[in-house]
Amino acid sequence: RGSFYNSVLEFYIRRREFAEAEEVAQRAMHHYQAARAPMLAFYISLHQAMMALMKGDTIAARKHATLSAKSLSEVPFETPNDMRLQALLEACVEYEGGRAEPLARFLNTEIDDFSHGEIWPSLMEFPLLYGGQAMATHFSLLAARGFLDRWRVYQISNHAFQAMVSIREGIILQNANRWSEAATRLRSIGTTIDRDWVLTHPGEVARLVDRDDIGLLLAWLRQILHEQPDLPQIEMLLAATLGNFNVTDRQRVGVSVWLAHIHRRRQDLTKARAILLRVFEDAARLGSVAPLAEEKLFLADLLDNKRISEFLGASASARQVIRKLRDSGHLSPVSGIRSELSRRENKILVMISEGAANKSIAVMLGVSEATVKFHLGNVYRKLGCRTRQEAISTARAAGIVG
Repeated sequence: RGSFYNSVLEFYIRRREFAEAEEVAQRAMHHYQAARAPMLAFYISLHQAMMALMKGDTIAARKHATLSAKSLSEVPFETPNDMRLQALLEACVEYEGGRAEPLARFLNTEIDDFSHGEIWPSLMEFPLLYGGQAMATHFSLLAARGFLDRWRVYQISNHAFQAMVSIREGIILQNANRWSEAATRLRSIGTTIDRDWVLTHPGEVARLVDRDDIGLLLAWLRQILHEQPDLPQIEMLLAATLGNFNVTDRQRVGVSVWLAHIHRRRQDLTKARAILLRVFEDAARLGSVAPLAEEKLFLADLLDNKRISEFLGASASARQVIRKLRDSGHLSPVSGIRSELSRRENKILVMISEGAANKSIAVMLGVSEATVKFHLGNVYRKLGCRTRQEAISTARAAGIVG
């Protein structure tokens, strides 16, 4: 019975039929708890948390993560890779809420052992999505691509998994403003869904079912929006995408931001502001900012418009989300280098300018050395520097440190 439930759950998650998947998960949990099988119950809670994250509901994901931790604590034997799965889940929940340090620490210390362990196919999307995004944002594009290549080699014979990795790499290249490389990577996937298909099959967009087909559609829509933002049919394509019931709520956030971007370009600020306000207030209610973080290029352009930024600034919920995006390094403020740095980043910058080593800074701040390195990586990126000395020189020139 357990094998049956697990197979059906995998099927529904891949097809993004979350209501059906949740029903199966609840039935499986009932039987697993009755049979006192905490390991199987752990995996059900893990899948439920992942579904909540895909729907952009961090509050529900946190609840299921607590349940999965409880089940894992009841397993009567050591299971190191499952403990890593739990640690990754908890880090991803924090990342959704705007705290990037736990995920950065996991990627820095645990990812090698984790990637060599046995992982259920439906959970592989998990490290790809969050790990790739975090690596690109808080380390470097090179680190992110290396991270994805490691997973590509790990599942070299799995064509569906290879496509998933390539889609993630395409999105990461887009976010790094490497649009030409992104298009090359997306074309290399070799499916019928490409730029021409998207533009010539608007009626099919709303009927796509497969997870990877939808992922590829969204990546190409993003590419088209960047290259041809004034294309007449782009708004219709985005509306059709939003009408596809298999597009996750997390993905809808990105499509909504793109729609707001189009309205801003057309000088329809009323529509652009209304869309963004709804998206930001939903993000605040659900405690989820990571889906918005992935659209930082389009968001930055939107927030550069004074009338849009002032409108959002009138909403406490929107202000809260914008602050979280900036504090976690996803979105740069508009008021210069000093305000681009969080308070902790400013403090660390002052300390390195005074000659403090990473280990000393960690002791003084009561954090791990990996956390200090994470913050320094954000400082370097925001200041446009590569080394400690360059960051100190830039900060002195800007008057941030003496």
